[in-house]
Amino acid sequence: MNHHESPTPPYKALLAIAAFQGMALLALYQAYQFEVWPSKTPIFAYPLLAVTVLLPLGFQLALTRANAQILLRFGVGCSILIGLLAAYLGFQATPINAFETDALNVRGVLSAGVASFIALIFVQQASSGMERSYAQLLLFSWRNLLMGIFSSVFVGLFFLMLVLWAALFAQIGIRLFQDIFFEAWFLIPTLTIAFSVGLAVFKELTGIIDQIWRLVRALIRLLLPLVLMVSVLFSASLPFTGLDVLWATNLGTGLLLAIAFAVLFYLNVVYQDGVTDQPYPEQIHRLITVFLPVLIILSALSLVGLFARLDQYGWTVVRFWAGFIWVFLTIFSVSYTWLIWKLRWRWTDGLATCNTRIAVLMLAGLLLTNSPLLDFRKLSLASQMARLERGDVMLDTFDFFYVRQELARPGYLAIEKLKASLDEGDADLLAKIESPSRRPVLSASPTWVYHPADLVLPGSLTEAMVGSDLSPLNSAQSVSIFVVKIDMNEDGRSDYAFIPLEADELWRAAVYTDASGVWRAKPLVARQILNDDGDAGAWTAEMVDGSVPELRSAPFKDLVIGEAVFRANFEIDR
Repeated sequence: MNHHESPTPPYKALLAIAAFQGMALLALYQAYQFEVWPSKTPIFAYPLLAVTVLLPLGFQLALTRANAQILLRFGVGCSILIGLLAAYLGFQATPINAFETDALNVRGVLSAGVASFIALIFVQQASSGMERSYAQLLLFSWRNLLMGIFSSVFVGLFFLMLVLWAALFAQIGIRLFQDIFFEAWFLIPTLTIAFSVGLAVFKELTGIIDQIWRLVRALIRLLLPLVLMVSVLFSASLPFTGLDVLWATNLGTGLLLAIAFAVLFYLNVVYQDGVTDQPYPEQIHRLITVFLPVLIILSALSLVGLFARLDQYGWTVVRFWAGFIWVFLTIFSVSYTWLIWKLRWRWTDGLATCNTRIAVLMLAGLLLTNSPLLDFRKLSLASQMARLERGDVMLDTFDFFYVRQELARPGYLAIEKLKASLDEGDADLLAKIESPSRRPVLSASPTWVYHPADLVLPGSLTEAMVGSDLSPLNSAQSVSIFVVKIDMNEDGRSDYAFIPLEADELWRAAVYTDASGVWRAKPLVARQILNDDGDAGAWTAEMVDGSVPELRSAPFKDLVIGEAVFRANFEIDR
């Protein structure tokens, strides 16, 4: 296939598909608005919505004047598969309105989108009637991506034009357009057709699309050596800094996975199929080859981060998805390292076969995660219940909020079963379970160090910490938290200070003060911490051991100007 070839797309067919899709989406929207079928039955609503969105979009991207019949056959099979998987997702949203489904929907949309993107390029290749090649898969992938982006931008510009049009006429007293343009019956079909028009135009301009992709590739070619160098320097610095700094926040594992993904993405954009052309001089290519096995190190470190606090919090849906991403990034990393070992400097000759097989494997994995065979919600629930049965977490501190809000139907059924096992004497626990917005009290952090040691927090305070931005419940990554009962503002009422015992978490320090019966949280600013040598040191549990918190007068009071508060940062004498 000539990359500059721009066959005339079947405009009438594309517009007919878009019109049908727009009317179908409008019908589903109106069903939700008026609460009629299938809005109250997710097991039917989800498949109808998924097929209405994905199938026409796939047809519009893949349809040519020569492949209509074979594409229809693929469409039937794909619609059945999409419908079954979406029906299972809808089943997980039942009973309706019994729990939140936002997390269920977002993860379903993202995984279905990635799976559909991968499946579409294989369908396009199979229906093209040409000799199959990895270069052809690449061609379809970047064209689909760029045409989708540009068509979305076109829809956005078209919508802004409608807004401007309506505003202009509204200024002279004609509000007809303002009333019409923002009605669902007009907006949904119109924007759907606008997207199809954008696709049709860009399908005829594939030569320009390919030129844009070559520009993107040229820019990324400059970045690949840099991002690899940063990855190597980052990995080399860890033996000197230690891993504790990396795991001090909840970003360590995600950061490592993001770096590995960036390297792999840039690598595949630059090298393409590995045989068409050589993007770098031989010396730079060899340098990249030498640096590439750093991906193995990043994968190993991210695995350590993934399991770092598994014994404290168990497996969650987010951790399972992080593990899923880790598996495929590691497969890529190990495969490329093996190619280097086997083919030496000509390792790019094996990219096509390697990437095609991994893409098929990834597609299968994504389909399984949206099926009963690999449902991360069920697996996460099993992990959380196992922790409860082992005694790792007690029933009164169990995270019912997470189970109810994140685990959809499996979590709902587990909570209903647990409620049925309780008797009337457990009224407080039943009330906590039935409250959908209730979070576990002081269960996020593994260790709490109290001063005085027999300190018991007021019930009203623990209630106030729920949902607070400064709440210690948000310090899930802290090793321990120092809790102090002390009258910091000397108003005769006790205040409670919460200070994470890690230097990197000091920004989470907060004090709760009781003002007229209402607990209010205020941040605590760490001015300076001195170690035994008198130098700036870290805030550790050893510094708390045996110490007695005390108040001291500040040499300067706070300066308040409007909403700004300025605090003098003087060195604290010992």
